[in-house]
Amino acid sequence: MPRHAVKFTDHGYKSLGKIAASDSKRVLKKLEILEKFSQRTKNIKKMKGAPGQVYRLRVGDIRVLFEKEKTTIWILEVGYRGSVY
Repeated sequence: MPRHAVKFTDHGYKSLGKIAASDSKRVLKKLEILEKFSQRTKNIKKMKGAPGQVYRLRVGDIRVLFEKEKTTIWILEVGYRGSVY
């Protein structure tokens, strides 16, 4: 299975800094599973109505929106449920 490089957009990195430090540590730990991305991975869903290959990863009350390209996964936004979409 090919591994993906996980990178942050400017907005994604900035939004990670806006959540609590303990929560951001949990998110960074979970981002490791995105390197071995599969649509069957638990807590990952494709976003309906979003252009391109946009998905969401659920980490408790936190949502991580990301876009998948061939070899790169771009973190678009990180935030608490309800404020991300």
